[in-house]
Amino acid sequence: MNNRARGRYPIVLSVTADRKTTLGSSSSALDTRTILKFYLPLAASWVLMGMDGPVNVGVIQRLPHPELGAASFAVLLSLSIWIESPIIDLLATATTLASSRDRYLLLRRFVGSLILWVTAAHAMVSATPLYWTVTERVMGLPHELAVSVRPALIILIPWSGLIGWRRTHQGVMIRNGLTKAIGFGTGLRGIALVVVAFGMLELEPQISSPIIASLSLIASVAVEAVFIHFVSQSAIRSLPLKSSEEPLTTRRLIAFHFPLTATTMINLLVGPLVAAGLARTHDPIRALAAYQVASAFFFLFRMITFCIPEVVITLGKDAQSIQALKRFSLNIGALGSGAMVLMAVSGLDRFLFGTVLHAPPNIVQLAHLTFFGCAALPIIDAAQSYVRGVLTAQFRTTSRLVAVGAALAGLGLALVMGVVLAWPGFVIVGSAITASLACELLVLVVAVRRPMPAGLATGT
Repeated sequence: MNNRARGRYPIVLSVTADRKTTLGSSSSALDTRTILKFYLPLAASWVLMGMDGPVNVGVIQRLPHPELGAASFAVLLSLSIWIESPIIDLLATATTLASSRDRYLLLRRFVGSLILWVTAAHAMVSATPLYWTVTERVMGLPHELAVSVRPALIILIPWSGLIGWRRTHQGVMIRNGLTKAIGFGTGLRGIALVVVAFGMLELEPQISSPIIASLSLIASVAVEAVFIHFVSQSAIRSLPLKSSEEPLTTRRLIAFHFPLTATTMINLLVGPLVAAGLARTHDPIRALAAYQVASAFFFLFRMITFCIPEVVITLGKDAQSIQALKRFSLNIGALGSGAMVLMAVSGLDRFLFGTVLHAPPNIVQLAHLTFFGCAALPIIDAAQSYVRGVLTAQFRTTSRLVAVGAALAGLGLALVMGVVLAWPGFVIVGSAITASLACELLVLVVAVRRPMPAGLATGT
């Protein structure tokens, strides 16, 4: 490798230097087959996680008041996922830093503290008067919608802790190439989700649809967390006792993880902000219901890109492999966007909304327009995920925080324009999310092209 390439990717080289036995020699060319072998189980895991939406929406549409139920589920997910945002990037943190037993133990103590704080925050938002401030005053939700969401949000209080523990141990497994076991665990999660959701639909048809959704979500993530805890123990035992890298301190760990957490927290404001924007349209419950029906499927196409950062962190050994990963990432994104366009043009999306999800015709048409308006999201997500992986491997996590600030500005501008100009809900969703991701991608590309600060060459 030439000196210029070494200077640009020193952290990528150091992060992956201790994985040769699992992933092959660093001197061998990285081909598409090797990337696919590593990527597919992780992508399958994300897609199976994405089945939470279609399964629960399918149940909701079979119960009384399907529009209110779908709108409630949209709000429930957006709030729950935003509250858990501080623990989402534990996957990237563990993948990057858990290179030895002493590092893992430090990370585990950090994760335990973080889980306690996030769980307490979820309890405060859902089970205290703060809930009404967040939902009715800040988000502007109609009262009947806020009332419908609250019991389900309370049930999800353990949600963040289960996911944080699971993602930490998944990161250790990814470092050791155990991606197939991760996919299997998510398969178990999907089975638990379907059994609980449809089982309750048959046994207790009088339970409200948001409560059925929350119980199925909790059961499914608990099953996966327990499975991952036990299967990850072999990967933990295989870690060397001490790392050959610079000692990891709590301060360095926080400095690495906090920008990722802040980035994700701001990024995941997209859901609550879009919900708040749709709540201010002339028919908020129908607009939110259509958004949830459409997102149940378009998130599946976005999710095939969400594991790309961990793939880049793990396989990006040198300049040649980085270029191979870049091509691969863009191809995955183009595949997702192309499939969405094909589904929308052919009418397959409307067929799925109506038959699989049992959505009524008026919601099907609005969901179709929303789905079509979001067709560019997978290709933008893929490009973002690739650049995030490179920046994270180089310990340049602050750059991601700056980028997501630009994303929030783009989102806010589009939402304000949509509400002021009284755009239809599907136009607000498509334009706002696309503008947000495009702004973030632009800043990320600028950041990754800048020379890396000298201190980062040693991970300091």
